[in-house]
Amino acid sequence: MKKIVLILLFTLSSLLFFSCSKNEEAIEASDFTLEGTWELVEIYTDSGNGIGTWDSVDDGYTYTFFANGSFQSNRFASCLSGNYSLLDNELKLIYDCPGFNTQLGNTEDTFIEKISWEANAIILVPTYLDCTEGCGWKFKKTTMP
Repeated sequence: MKKIVLILLFTLSSLLFFSCSKNEEAIEASDFTLEGTWELVEIYTDSGNGIGTWDSVDDGYTYTFFANGSFQSNRFASCLSGNYSLLDNELKLIYDCPGFNTQLGNTEDTFIEKISWEANAIILVPTYLDCTEGCGWKFKKTTMP
């Protein structure tokens, strides 16, 4: 009987602990704005074993988001700017160069990324790539606009 009570107490305390941390994350995320310059610092990869890792990136590409809905990026040398929209957990990037095509997935000039906030970072997960094992890009804010 004591074992059952201990297991129940442990389970309840674990649920309360994780519930609190999720609420704190949500409050922190609401304080962030997308405006500013974000640099790619880590890439998430999983080789298919279910144990993915974040690997550091040297000299990652950047996005600079402006309040008027435009952005600049050095991700692609053939197109450096466009417009963006942010709705719920989706970031839509529309590059504004005629004939621009990166050959990435099923996209030409529009990229839709799932976005989430983590501490002082944003995580983008592409909807246009087949990431069966999981993939993502972590960006840290470097400057305000």
